[in-house]
Amino acid sequence: MEIITSFTLSIAGVNVSVNADGYPGLLARPHVRYRGFLTGKRPALFLRVVKMRFGNAQNPVVKMPGKRGAMELRYARGGVCLGAGGKRGRIWADNEYVFDTLLRMLYSRLIAEKGGLLFHASGLERKGRARVFCGPSGSGKSTITRLGGKCRMLSDETTVIMRKKGAWLAFGTPFGGERQGEAVNASGRLESVVFPKRGRGFARRRVSEEEAAVALLKNAVFFTMETKACSVALEICSSIAENVPCFEVRTDLKNMGG
Repeated sequence: MEIITSFTLSIAGVNVSVNADGYPGLLARPHVRYRGFLTGKRPALFLRVVKMRFGNAQNPVVKMPGKRGAMELRYARGGVCLGAGGKRGRIWADNEYVFDTLLRMLYSRLIAEKGGLLFHASGLERKGRARVFCGPSGSGKSTITRLGGKCRMLSDETTVIMRKKGAWLAFGTPFGGERQGEAVNASGRLESVVFPKRGRGFARRRVSEEEAAVALLKNAVFFTMETKACSVALEICSSIAENVPCFEVRTDLKNMGG
């Protein structure tokens, strides 16, 4: 099997270059895990994979040293360190799963800086229009993507919502669940946000802006309780709830998945 030691990942237009020349065994299959999200475009951030050893961080840790763009992330036996300016950094992990989680953590911050958020959500797109289905594991996100017909799957687990040129868009990510590697690197104008729930029969109701904002915030993917970051997340969720129709759907689909 060919070992790929460098690649550039593109998610919602945010490009990150990863170079693992010094640790080639960690990234043997990025072309499979991140299929469709690799690009030849110039990256905004350069990461070098290094071998380092730190204690095991059971919960994600985010530190902002104070210098503009600088950041430190810790998770399990891995971490990310960005220097001042946020253009270059180091990443280390003891396996590809920790590495993937660190990339999710990093992108949650990078996307927020661009006016968007990662959400625990599946997404479907067709003809430039998208719908996002937010919810915890077991709410039916993955099942809905399997019932999407001719729609393209943006993700079955983690979807980006970002505002561009005054419109809210949904973007695909390679951070999948059961259908890892099947997502498309595409986007669509966000037509609605749906919060699926289990229940008998079928019931659909439009939720209030306040209820939608709270539900969105609960499903937002960010790993810091820093006041500024929380304020940005709340502002984004409130704006989505105000400008995009949001619904709760209860259904008794058999064998409903995550």
